[in-house]
Amino acid sequence: MKKFLMFLAFLCGVSNVSATSSYKIITPFLPGAINNTLIVKTIPALENITNFNIHQEIAPGAGGLIATNAFLNSKEPNRILIATQNTLSITPKLTEVKYTKSDFKPVALISENYMCLAVSEKLNVNTFDDLLKLSKNTSLFYGTLLGVNSMEHLMFQYMSRVYEMKTEAVHYKSVNEALLALSRNEIAMAMVPSVTCGNIPVPNIRIIGYSTNAKLPSLPEVLHYNAYTVMVMPKNTSDEQVTNFANAVVKVWNDDRENLSKITVLPKTILIGRQLDQYLDEQDRKWQKIFDKIK
Repeated sequence: MKKFLMFLAFLCGVSNVSATSSYKIITPFLPGAINNTLIVKTIPALENITNFNIHQEIAPGAGGLIATNAFLNSKEPNRILIATQNTLSITPKLTEVKYTKSDFKPVALISENYMCLAVSEKLNVNTFDDLLKLSKNTSLFYGTLLGVNSMEHLMFQYMSRVYEMKTEAVHYKSVNEALLALSRNEIAMAMVPSVTCGNIPVPNIRIIGYSTNAKLPSLPEVLHYNAYTVMVMPKNTSDEQVTNFANAVVKVWNDDRENLSKITVLPKTILIGRQLDQYLDEQDRKWQKIFDKIK
């Protein structure tokens, strides 16, 4: 009888492991990108806390839409999407896609990066006001990092409408492509993540403003916005499962905050639960104002 009970316990244990021991994290960024590095650095610690085997799937392209489709079409029950404002706030508003925000359960806000406005040194401008004066008489080409209807594209459109600037877009597929074009004076300006601004590896570029008061020089407050990154799970994931993983993320991010902050800009608080829902609602309202302005 004892042997039978031991065998039954073993079977139950195997069944439990096969059901809950594996997780897939799908990321929408190119290999080597900032947030991919962040995930790679934290996977071992997440595995240690959760006892899950976690692997990463990289699915870049289309402003996060390829990764989102891979996430939504996957049959794996335990999966996480690394989502941005392009995925959650912008794409469902501007593109005919087969998902809405309600198809995801937010888990945790993991990074929150503001932007800097970089210009070609050949423009010979030192401030945002200098740029505005120049744009009244000269049409300025700007570069986007992720193409049409990306965050930077919409923000430049918004900036152009608010300040009546003459601008034209040139679309690129990455930060590096846009920065290279900027250094060659092929475009006049680009919005770049602030984590890149502090150590831009190319010459002939000048930073004239940040999209926050936290760093000077600051752009006008109407242009203050964040490039956020959040973990989400499928909508049918249990609340308990979301909470457990969210608590693991909070511990890992807080325990190694000093080192992770060298990779990207971590939020002051790793938001989860109701606070995260409120944050995303606030971001939606902000983007709605932008959509209304550029229609």
